[in-house]
Amino acid sequence: MTATLEEDTPTVDHDEAPIRSERGPVVRALVLMAVVGAALAALIVVVADRSDAPTVDPYEVTVAADTASGLASGDVEDVVPAIIRLQPGQELVLRNNDFSPHTLGDLTAERGATVRMSFPSEGRNITATSLRRDGRLTILVEAPR
Repeated sequence: MTATLEEDTPTVDHDEAPIRSERGPVVRALVLMAVVGAALAALIVVVADRSDAPTVDPYEVTVAADTASGLASGDVEDVVPAIIRLQPGQELVLRNNDFSPHTLGDLTAERGATVRMSFPSEGRNITATSLRRDGRLTILVEAPR
């Protein structure tokens, strides 16, 4: 007696339509979205980095020779306006070419000196100056609107 071994092999019906994988288009769409997202993130980083760079020039005041005596005699007009408007982070620079020291708020420049100060945040500083005949100055620091 001879024994035969039958294998369990699945039968395939060739008349049925092939099953298409739904994953292919989904995977392609996800990859495309990831690439677009990465490109947008890179663009945002570049633009944000540029906007943080200082874009405002310093506010510079240069005092000419004989300014102190000219202000005292009335021969020289006020060197600075009553209100100096700055933006946060902007620098105020005082260059003194006069023979006398001069003040501009908290800045004091001796003869021939240049001093500078920045204003990091918004605010109103009512202060004294030697560069106006009335001796009064307001430094107004405001973000651009």
